[in-house]
Amino acid sequence: MGDASGLLRDISDEITIRLGPTTFTRLRKFPKEDPLRVWIDTSTSRLHFGSLSLPGQLSPAADVADLDISDNRDPFEVLSVFGRHDAAALERAGMTRVVEAANTVLDRRVAAAAVRMKSLGVSEDAIHRLCVRRIREGKPTFSPAEKRLLDRIAKAWMEVAILGVTPDDLKTLVNDAVRNAWKKSNSTI
Repeated sequence: MGDASGLLRDISDEITIRLGPTTFTRLRKFPKEDPLRVWIDTSTSRLHFGSLSLPGQLSPAADVADLDISDNRDPFEVLSVFGRHDAAALERAGMTRVVEAANTVLDRRVAAAAVRMKSLGVSEDAIHRLCVRRIREGKPTFSPAEKRLLDRIAKAWMEVAILGVTPDDLKTLVNDAVRNAWKKSNSTI
């Protein structure tokens, strides 16, 4: 499957775009539902929106040493924070092994999911790209510590998925129930 950091590394720079009033007006004219292809040409420091090209200024990403994570065993957190940095920066910060371990977990989980999805026509590469996209977005729904909860929600979801319910909906119900139980227990004290 390969190294996920390679996929994440191609977004290792942040781009700063200063828009003048004319350019901003042109961008606002694009319909919200129009799926615009957006890409960065790092050789010319230009940001492209469809056929529109804007000058930009590339600035380096934050230094790895300045970054911190709460759980270095959580592959999502490790890759979302450190996966955007090159090998030399990770080595200087002593994070190479942590990122390699997170990539190993990512590859193992993707391969396991691909076995279940292969007969449905979903490739391992497609699952890998989906995982990397979610990591880039930085919005995890579950942490590794919630594995038992996730198992229960997944089983419940299988029963109600055809009714339009998502796993996130069920997680919200669980969070609400815990919050309500906490409020009740505090009110009796």
